[in-house]
Amino acid sequence: MKKLLMLGTSLGSLDIVRTAQALGCHVIVTDYLPPELSLAKRGADEQWMISTGAVDELELRCRKEGVDAVFAGVSEFNLDRVLDLCERLGLPCYFDRSAWEYARNKARFKELCRATGVPVAGEFRLDEGDIIALHAGSPEAPDASLRFPVVVKPVDGCGNRGVSFCHDRTELLEAWQLVREVSDNPRVLVEEYVSGVEYCNVYALADGEASLLCVRTGFKQPGYPTNLYILGTTVAEHVEEYVRDINPAVTRMLKEAGCHDGLAWIQAIRDNEGRYSVLEMGHRLSADMVFDKMVTMTGFDAVRWVVECQLGVRHTADQLPQSQEHAFRDCANAYLLFAERAGVVSQIVGVETVANWAGPLTRQEESVSVELLIHPGDAVKQHQLVGKVTFHSVDCDGLCEMVRFINRELRIVDDDGHNMFVRFTDLGRVSATYERSLESW
Repeated sequence: MKKLLMLGTSLGSLDIVRTAQALGCHVIVTDYLPPELSLAKRGADEQWMISTGAVDELELRCRKEGVDAVFAGVSEFNLDRVLDLCERLGLPCYFDRSAWEYARNKARFKELCRATGVPVAGEFRLDEGDIIALHAGSPEAPDASLRFPVVVKPVDGCGNRGVSFCHDRTELLEAWQLVREVSDNPRVLVEEYVSGVEYCNVYALADGEASLLCVRTGFKQPGYPTNLYILGTTVAEHVEEYVRDINPAVTRMLKEAGCHDGLAWIQAIRDNEGRYSVLEMGHRLSADMVFDKMVTMTGFDAVRWVVECQLGVRHTADQLPQSQEHAFRDCANAYLLFAERAGVVSQIVGVETVANWAGPLTRQEESVSVELLIHPGDAVKQHQLVGKVTFHSVDCDGLCEMVRFINRELRIVDDDGHNMFVRFTDLGRVSATYERSLESW
């Protein structure tokens, strides 16, 4: 029996644990969390209380215990450590440092996109001297070259950490300082603000070839920040347009980046005039972890695919799933739970009720997955991600029914008796998108 070490506890970690166990692995989960605060540890065969950042200690323990594979969920910090350990221990890893650098450095990624014909947002090249001049009100400050609004972001951040939307010089200066607080990289990205529909398009990789697994969109609740996408779903229009106009360049870019195996995804925005801007790339599982809900739709188990990569299984291009060409009729969905306001969790109600839901527009063998990152007594910040619900429905009516059910039955309550997570209610827009997506069928 092979031993697989899982680094950390994050959304989707339990899915990976169960997948590895189904492949016959003895799964160990390590981080600083006690088992009562970690679903992944409670589901694992063994638990270690070693921090994922303690690479030297982990290397010694892995050698002593005869660990055969190392993996992590969606945390890029932990995946950095996975790469370190795999190199030290001589274990297989689906990504190498060259490909990983494009996923970790947005500036290098944009350079690669330009070189391979992938459209990206316009950029304003500012350095520390320009910011000092702006702060001092110098006549040499680059106000003339700037066109607000702009987006300011670190080159090495993920999960919107350090990202700001700026409408004037004062906000730009504040955003620059925020980036300096979260990143040591001297480069700061200042990009034109692009408004439109946001996509997260996932690719399965094998032997240097890429297949478009799915086109996904994100919907936000009106009145909340523009980067707070609550519903991630395969309900997406303009699929044929993306496949025809953008996909060839993206697959070329992934090959040039050295993304040979596993999974990759790109985040893109399509504006109202039909222009795409690709923003960043991930060479990992995506945070919504909706992949098990897509197996019925595509016949492809993405979590199993990447776990097999870490176990040394060599996939070939002919094993890749068929590339998506049209919008899906079925819907794979992730309802991300964001805290509406700061507070302390008092109680959590309705988890089992939601998990046991069996609506008329689902298949009997499929389940709803509820995964929470918080527990009673935890303090949460405003707009903090506190959990997710993933589910499959045979059409958009089933999606809407399930979202209403979650809104009605699931409650994360604070000390004042108020529900703490942002409820998604903009279902009319989702339904309209679904209807338009099927017009080409």
